[in-house]
Amino acid sequence: NQLEASQLNLELAEKVSILETWHHKRLKLATMNEFLQACLTIEEAQIAIADLLQPLFPDTHGVVYLINNSDNLLTAIANWGTSNSSSSFEPHDCWSLRLGNKHIAYPSTPGIYCKHIDSDADSLPTLCLPMIAKGKALGMLHLRFNSSEPISELIQELSATVAQNLAMSFANLKLQEKLRYQSLRDPLTGLYNRRFLEESLEKEIDRAQRQQQFIGVIMIDIDRFKRFNDLYGHAVGDLVLKVVGHYLHSEIRQYDIACRYGGEEFGIILPSTDTSQALKVAQKIALSVKNLHIAHQNSLVDKYVTISLGVYSLIPSPESNPELLIALADKALYQAK
Repeated sequence: NQLEASQLNLELAEKVSILETWHHKRLKLATMNEFLQACLTIEEAQIAIADLLQPLFPDTHGVVYLINNSDNLLTAIANWGTSNSSSSFEPHDCWSLRLGNKHIAYPSTPGIYCKHIDSDADSLPTLCLPMIAKGKALGMLHLRFNSSEPISELIQELSATVAQNLAMSFANLKLQEKLRYQSLRDPLTGLYNRRFLEESLEKEIDRAQRQQQFIGVIMIDIDRFKRFNDLYGHAVGDLVLKVVGHYLHSEIRQYDIACRYGGEEFGIILPSTDTSQALKVAQKIALSVKNLHIAHQNSLVDKYVTISLGVYSLIPSPESNPELLIALADKALYQAK
Protein backbone atom coordinates (compact mmCIF):
# COMPACT_ATOMS: atom_id res chain seq x y z
CA ASN A 1 0.00 0.00 0.00
CA GLN A 2 2.85 2.35 0.83
CA LEU A 3 4.51 1.60 -2.50
CA GLU A 4 1.25 2.19 -4.37
CA ALA A 5 0.67 5.41 -2.47
CA SER A 6 4.21 6.55 -3.20
CA GLN A 7 3.79 5.73 -6.90
CA LEU A 8 0.48 7.62 -7.05
CA ASN A 9 2.07 10.60 -5.34
CA LEU A 10 4.88 10.61 -7.91
CA GLU A 11 2.39 10.41 -10.78
CA LEU A 12 0.30 13.19 -9.23
CA ALA A 13 3.37 15.40 -8.73
CA GLU A 14 4.37 14.81 -12.34
CA LYS A 15 0.90 15.76 -13.58
CA VAL A 16 0.88 18.87 -11.38
CA SER A 17 4.30 19.82 -12.76
CA ILE A 18 3.03 19.36 -16.33
CA LEU A 19 -0.05 21.47 -15.59
CA GLU A 20 2.09 24.21 -14.04
CA THR A 21 4.44 24.14 -17.03
CA TRP A 22 1.50 24.29 -19.42
CA HIS A 23 -0.02 27.17 -17.40
CA HIS A 24 3.22 29.18 -17.67
CA LYS A 25 3.41 28.42 -21.39
CA ARG A 26 -0.19 29.56 -21.82
CA LEU A 27 0.63 32.87 -20.13
CA LYS A 28 3.61 33.41 -22.44
CA LEU A 29 1.46 32.44 -25.42
CA ALA A 30 -1.17 34.98 -24.35
CA THR A 31 1.56 37.64 -24.12
CA MET A 32 2.69 36.79 -27.67
CA ASN A 33 -0.86 36.97 -29.02
CA GLU A 34 -1.52 40.27 -27.26
CA PHE A 35 1.61 41.81 -28.77
CA LEU A 36 0.90 40.53 -32.29
CA GLN A 37 -2.65 41.88 -32.16
CA ALA A 38 -1.25 45.31 -31.29
CA CYS A 39 1.12 45.31 -34.30
CA LEU A 40 0.09 47.36 -37.33
CA THR A 41 2.34 45.73 -39.93
CA ILE A 42 4.08 42.41 -40.55
CA GLU A 43 7.43 44.22 -40.39
CA GLU A 44 6.61 45.37 -36.87
CA ALA A 45 5.64 41.85 -35.81
CA GLN A 46 8.65 40.05 -37.24
CA ILE A 47 11.11 42.22 -35.26
CA ALA A 48 9.84 40.77 -31.97
CA ILE A 49 8.74 37.24 -32.91
CA ALA A 50 12.02 35.53 -32.02
CA ASP A 51 12.08 37.21 -28.58
CA LEU A 52 8.48 36.12 -27.99
CA LEU A 53 8.94 32.51 -29.12
CA GLN A 54 12.26 31.65 -27.52
CA PRO A 55 10.84 31.64 -23.94
CA LEU A 56 8.11 29.26 -25.13
CA PHE A 57 10.72 26.82 -26.47
CA PRO A 58 13.80 27.38 -24.27
CA ASP A 59 15.66 24.21 -25.32
CA THR A 60 15.22 24.65 -29.06
CA HIS A 61 16.55 26.47 -32.10
CA GLY A 62 13.86 27.83 -34.39
CA VAL A 63 12.84 29.71 -37.51
CA VAL A 64 9.59 31.34 -38.58
CA TYR A 65 9.04 31.47 -42.35
CA LEU A 66 6.55 33.48 -44.40
CA ILE A 67 5.49 32.57 -47.92
CA ASN A 68 5.60 35.24 -50.63
CA ASN A 69 2.59 36.57 -52.56
CA SER A 70 3.28 34.18 -55.42
CA ASP A 71 3.19 31.19 -53.05
CA ASN A 72 6.46 29.88 -54.48
CA LEU A 73 9.09 30.85 -51.89
CA LEU A 74 9.35 30.84 -48.11
CA THR A 75 11.70 33.32 -46.43
CA ALA A 76 12.89 33.36 -42.82
CA ILE A 77 11.56 36.42 -40.97
CA ALA A 78 12.70 35.44 -37.45
CA ASN A 79 15.13 32.92 -35.98
CA TRP A 80 16.91 32.01 -32.78
CA GLY A 81 19.76 29.61 -32.03
CA THR A 82 21.26 27.42 -34.75
CA SER A 83 18.48 25.87 -36.80
CA ASN A 84 20.54 24.34 -39.66
CA SER A 85 17.63 25.32 -41.92
CA SER A 86 17.85 27.35 -45.13
CA SER A 87 17.01 31.05 -45.03
CA SER A 88 14.69 30.55 -48.01
CA PHE A 89 13.31 27.57 -49.91
CA GLU A 90 10.43 26.43 -52.11
CA PRO A 91 7.27 24.98 -50.48
CA HIS A 92 7.83 21.47 -51.88
CA ASP A 93 11.12 21.26 -49.92
CA CYS A 94 9.18 20.92 -46.64
CA TRP A 95 7.19 17.77 -45.83
CA SER A 96 4.87 19.63 -43.45
CA LEU A 97 3.74 21.98 -46.24
CA ARG A 98 3.24 19.03 -48.60
CA LEU A 99 1.26 17.10 -46.00
CA GLY A 100 -0.56 20.08 -44.53
CA ASN A 101 0.33 18.75 -41.07
CA LYS A 102 3.22 18.56 -38.60
CA HIS A 103 6.32 16.64 -39.64
CA ILE A 104 8.83 15.18 -37.16
CA ALA A 105 12.25 13.83 -38.12
CA TYR A 106 14.74 11.97 -35.90
CA PRO A 107 18.42 11.09 -36.46
CA SER A 108 17.37 7.43 -36.59
CA THR A 109 15.36 8.24 -39.74
CA PRO A 110 17.59 10.68 -41.66
CA GLY A 111 15.78 9.94 -44.91
CA ILE A 112 12.72 11.90 -43.83
CA TYR A 113 14.46 15.18 -42.97
CA CYS A 114 13.06 18.04 -45.06
CA LYS A 115 15.25 19.33 -47.92
CA HIS A 116 15.53 22.77 -46.32
CA ILE A 117 17.39 21.15 -43.38
CA ASP A 118 21.11 20.43 -43.56
CA SER A 119 20.75 16.77 -42.57
CA ASP A 120 24.52 16.14 -42.85
CA ALA A 121 25.14 18.66 -40.06
CA ASP A 122 22.08 17.66 -38.07
CA SER A 123 21.86 14.83 -35.56
CA LEU A 124 18.92 16.12 -33.54
CA PRO A 125 15.11 15.88 -33.80
CA THR A 126 13.29 18.54 -35.84
CA LEU A 127 9.66 19.58 -36.01
CA CYS A 128 8.02 21.49 -38.88
CA LEU A 129 4.50 22.90 -38.59
CA PRO A 130 2.63 24.65 -41.41
CA MET A 131 1.06 28.00 -40.48
CA ILE A 132 -2.41 27.68 -42.04
CA ALA A 133 -5.27 30.20 -41.83
CA LYS A 134 -8.57 29.86 -43.69
CA GLY A 135 -7.23 26.89 -45.63
CA LYS A 136 -4.19 28.76 -46.96
CA ALA A 137 -0.57 28.16 -45.94
CA LEU A 138 1.01 31.46 -44.90
CA GLY A 139 4.31 30.10 -43.66
CA MET A 140 5.97 27.50 -41.47
CA LEU A 141 7.34 27.16 -37.94
CA HIS A 142 10.52 25.06 -37.71
CA LEU A 143 12.00 23.82 -34.42
CA ARG A 144 15.26 21.94 -33.79
CA PHE A 145 15.70 20.36 -30.36
CA ASN A 146 18.82 20.13 -28.21
CA SER A 147 17.96 16.67 -26.89
CA SER A 148 17.76 13.47 -28.93
CA GLU A 149 14.84 12.34 -26.75
CA PRO A 150 11.43 11.94 -28.41
CA ILE A 151 9.51 15.23 -28.68
CA SER A 152 6.90 15.29 -25.90
CA GLU A 153 3.18 15.53 -26.56
CA LEU A 154 3.13 18.77 -24.56
CA ILE A 155 5.68 20.43 -26.87
CA GLN A 156 3.92 19.09 -29.96
CA GLU A 157 0.59 20.48 -28.77
CA LEU A 158 2.15 23.81 -27.78
CA SER A 159 4.00 24.22 -31.09
CA ALA A 160 0.82 23.41 -33.04
CA THR A 161 -1.04 26.09 -31.07
CA VAL A 162 1.76 28.60 -31.65
CA ALA A 163 1.81 27.88 -35.41
CA GLN A 164 -1.96 28.32 -35.62
CA ASN A 165 -1.87 31.59 -33.64
CA LEU A 166 0.96 32.94 -35.80
CA ALA A 167 -1.01 32.05 -38.93
CA MET A 168 -4.12 33.88 -37.70
CA SER A 169 -2.07 36.92 -36.65
CA PHE A 170 -0.29 37.14 -40.01
CA ALA A 171 -3.56 36.64 -41.91
CA ASN A 172 -5.06 39.52 -39.94
CA LEU A 173 -2.03 41.76 -40.54
CA LYS A 174 -2.05 40.98 -44.27
CA LEU A 175 -5.75 41.85 -44.44
CA GLN A 176 -5.14 45.12 -42.59
CA GLU A 177 -2.32 46.02 -44.97
CA LYS A 178 -4.50 45.19 -47.97
CA LEU A 179 -7.36 47.36 -46.68
CA ARG A 180 -4.94 50.16 -45.83
CA TYR A 181 -3.43 49.94 -49.33
CA GLN A 182 -6.88 50.03 -50.95
CA SER A 183 -7.92 53.05 -48.87
CA LEU A 184 -4.81 55.04 -49.83
CA ARG A 185 -3.95 53.86 -53.36
CA ASP A 186 -5.48 54.39 -56.75
CA PRO A 187 -6.11 50.86 -58.10
CA LEU A 188 -5.35 51.73 -61.73
CA THR A 189 -2.01 53.53 -61.41
CA GLY A 190 -0.81 52.27 -58.02
CA LEU A 191 -0.16 55.88 -56.96
CA TYR A 192 -1.59 57.39 -53.79
CA ASN A 193 -5.11 58.82 -54.09
CA ARG A 194 -6.44 62.36 -53.60
CA ARG A 195 -7.29 61.78 -49.96
CA PHE A 196 -3.72 60.78 -49.17
CA LEU A 197 -2.35 63.78 -51.11
CA GLU A 198 -4.42 66.24 -49.10
CA GLU A 199 -3.62 64.60 -45.74
CA SER A 200 0.10 64.37 -46.55
CA LEU A 201 0.25 67.94 -47.83
CA GLU A 202 -1.19 69.23 -44.57
CA LYS A 203 1.52 67.40 -42.59
CA GLU A 204 4.28 68.57 -44.94
CA ILE A 205 3.08 72.20 -44.74
CA ASP A 206 3.22 72.06 -40.92
CA ARG A 207 6.71 70.55 -41.04
CA ALA A 208 7.96 73.10 -43.60
CA GLN A 209 6.53 75.97 -41.52
CA ARG A 210 8.28 74.75 -38.34
CA GLN A 211 11.61 74.34 -40.16
CA GLN A 212 11.12 77.40 -42.38
CA GLN A 213 11.74 75.40 -45.54
CA PHE A 214 10.19 75.49 -48.99
CA ILE A 215 7.55 73.03 -50.06
CA GLY A 216 6.60 72.57 -53.71
CA VAL A 217 3.56 71.15 -55.47
CA ILE A 218 3.28 70.09 -59.11
CA MET A 219 -0.15 69.55 -60.65
CA ILE A 220 -0.15 67.55 -63.90
CA ASP A 221 -2.82 67.07 -66.56
CA ILE A 222 -2.62 64.77 -69.61
CA ASP A 223 -3.31 66.88 -72.70
CA ARG A 224 -6.36 66.12 -74.89
CA PHE A 225 -7.03 63.00 -72.86
CA LYS A 226 -10.62 62.69 -74.09
CA ARG A 227 -9.43 61.85 -77.58
CA PHE A 228 -7.71 58.68 -76.36
CA ASN A 229 -11.05 57.40 -75.13
CA ASP A 230 -12.89 58.65 -78.22
CA LEU A 231 -10.41 57.23 -80.77
CA TYR A 232 -9.23 54.06 -79.08
CA GLY A 233 -11.69 53.27 -76.28
CA HIS A 234 -11.51 53.44 -72.51
CA ALA A 235 -9.06 50.52 -72.28
CA VAL A 236 -6.43 52.63 -74.05
CA GLY A 237 -7.30 55.65 -71.90
CA ASP A 238 -6.65 53.51 -68.83
CA LEU A 239 -3.39 52.30 -70.36
CA VAL A 240 -2.18 55.90 -70.84
CA LEU A 241 -3.03 56.73 -67.21
CA LYS A 242 -1.27 53.59 -65.99
CA VAL A 243 1.93 54.23 -67.99
CA VAL A 244 2.15 57.88 -66.94
CA GLY A 245 1.42 56.94 -63.32
CA HIS A 246 4.12 54.26 -63.27
CA TYR A 247 6.61 56.69 -64.79
CA LEU A 248 5.89 59.31 -62.11
CA HIS A 249 6.32 56.71 -59.37
CA SER A 250 9.66 55.55 -60.75
CA GLU A 251 11.14 59.02 -61.26
CA ILE A 252 10.31 60.92 -58.06
CA ARG A 253 12.65 61.03 -55.07
CA GLN A 254 12.09 58.62 -52.20
CA TYR A 255 10.55 61.29 -49.96
CA ASP A 256 8.39 62.90 -52.69
CA ILE A 257 4.74 61.88 -52.89
CA ALA A 258 3.01 61.24 -56.24
CA CYS A 259 -0.78 60.89 -56.38
CA ARG A 260 -3.57 60.51 -58.87
CA TYR A 261 -5.66 63.56 -58.05
CA GLY A 262 -8.62 62.58 -60.18
CA GLY A 263 -9.44 61.71 -63.79
CA GLU A 264 -6.38 62.46 -65.89
CA GLU A 265 -4.87 64.80 -63.29
CA PHE A 266 -1.91 63.96 -61.03
CA GLY A 267 -0.21 65.75 -58.16
CA ILE A 268 3.31 65.61 -56.70
CA ILE A 269 4.39 66.95 -53.31
CA LEU A 270 8.04 68.06 -53.21
CA PRO A 271 9.30 68.62 -49.64
CA SER A 272 12.27 70.98 -49.17
CA THR A 273 12.05 72.15 -52.81
CA ASP A 274 12.09 75.79 -53.90
CA THR A 275 10.58 77.17 -57.09
CA SER A 276 13.63 76.79 -59.33
CA GLN A 277 14.18 73.19 -58.20
CA ALA A 278 10.50 72.35 -58.66
CA LEU A 279 10.60 73.83 -62.18
CA LYS A 280 13.55 71.62 -63.12
CA VAL A 281 11.65 68.56 -61.88
CA ALA A 282 8.56 69.60 -63.85
CA GLN A 283 10.54 70.22 -67.05
CA LYS A 284 12.24 66.83 -66.78
CA ILE A 285 8.89 65.09 -66.29
CA ALA A 286 7.31 66.93 -69.24
CA LEU A 287 10.12 66.00 -71.63
CA SER A 288 10.30 62.38 -70.44
CA VAL A 289 6.55 61.79 -70.74
CA LYS A 290 6.64 63.26 -74.24
CA ASN A 291 9.14 60.54 -75.18
CA LEU A 292 7.03 57.70 -73.77
CA HIS A 293 5.76 55.48 -76.57
CA ILE A 294 2.60 53.67 -75.54
CA ALA A 295 1.71 50.63 -77.63
CA HIS A 296 -1.60 48.81 -77.71
CA GLN A 297 -2.08 45.61 -79.71
CA ASN A 298 1.33 46.03 -81.40
CA SER A 299 0.67 49.57 -82.61
CA LEU A 300 1.51 52.95 -81.11
CA VAL A 301 -1.44 54.65 -79.49
CA ASP A 302 -0.15 58.01 -80.56
CA LYS A 303 3.09 59.47 -81.75
CA TYR A 304 3.57 60.75 -78.22
CA VAL A 305 1.63 61.73 -75.14
CA THR A 306 2.06 65.22 -73.72
CA ILE A 307 1.25 66.72 -70.36
CA SER A 308 0.83 70.20 -68.92
CA LEU A 309 2.22 71.04 -65.50
CA GLY A 310 1.62 73.77 -62.93
CA VAL A 311 4.28 74.46 -60.30
CA TYR A 312 4.07 76.40 -57.07
CA SER A 313 6.51 76.55 -54.17
CA LEU A 314 6.60 78.59 -50.97
CA ILE A 315 7.75 78.77 -47.37
CA PRO A 316 4.43 78.24 -45.55
CA SER A 317 2.95 80.92 -43.31
CA PRO A 318 0.35 80.32 -40.57
CA GLU A 319 -2.36 80.97 -43.18
CA SER A 320 -1.04 78.34 -45.61
CA ASN A 321 -3.17 75.24 -46.13
CA PRO A 322 -3.40 72.37 -48.65
CA GLU A 323 -6.36 73.90 -50.51
CA LEU A 324 -4.43 77.15 -51.09
CA LEU A 325 -1.27 75.46 -52.34
CA ILE A 326 -3.17 73.12 -54.67
CA ALA A 327 -5.25 76.02 -55.98
CA LEU A 328 -2.10 78.04 -56.78
CA ALA A 329 -0.49 75.08 -58.58
CA ASP A 330 -3.79 74.45 -60.42
CA LYS A 331 -3.86 78.06 -61.57
CA ALA A 332 -0.37 77.63 -63.01
CA LEU A 333 -1.52 74.38 -64.65
CA TYR A 334 -4.38 76.15 -66.43
CA GLN A 335 -1.97 78.82 -67.66
CA ALA A 336 0.28 76.04 -69.02
CA LYS A 337 -2.61 74.41 -70.86
